Amino acid sequence: MGTTTKGNAMILPSRELLSKIFNGNITHIDDKVFPRALVTNRAEYLGDTTNISYGIKIANQNGYTYKEINIYELTHMCKEWALDKVFFIQSGYADQIGWYCSFAVMPEDEPRVINADTESESIFKACEGILQQKDKQ
Repeated sequence: MGTTTKGNAMILPSRELLSKIFNGNITHIDDKVFPRALVTNRAEYLGDTTNISYGIKIANQNGYTYKEINIYELTHMCKEWALDKVFFIQSGYADQIGWYCSFAVMPEDEPRVINADTESESIFKACEGILQQKDKQ
C-alpha cells in the first residue's frame, strides 16, 4: 500500500486508493506520463508536464474501462473522496514546510500534516494515510 513512483515521476495514489475513488478494481496504472494534448499520439510525447495525465485501467461489472486522467482532476477526486471520510482536510503552501495537506479523521483528533514536493503529492499521501487509518477502525 502507499503512493507509487518511478524515477522522477509524480507520486501516484496506490491501486487500493484508486479502486476506492473510482469504485472499481484498478488493474493497471500506466507508468508513463503524457501531455494531455498528445494522449492520442503517444509516439510524439515531448516531455511537457504542464498538463499531464495518467492511464488507469479499471475493472467493473461491464468489463474494463481505460481512462486518461489529468493529474489535477485526480488530485481533486482524491480530496473529494477524503471529504467523505474525515472531519477536516486542507492543503496549500506554507513557507516553513512547503506544500502540505493536513487532515483530522475525528473532531477531537489533532490534525496530521503531510508535506511533499507538490500539493498533489501531499494530497495523495494524506489520502493514503486516511485509508490506512480507516482500515484500522
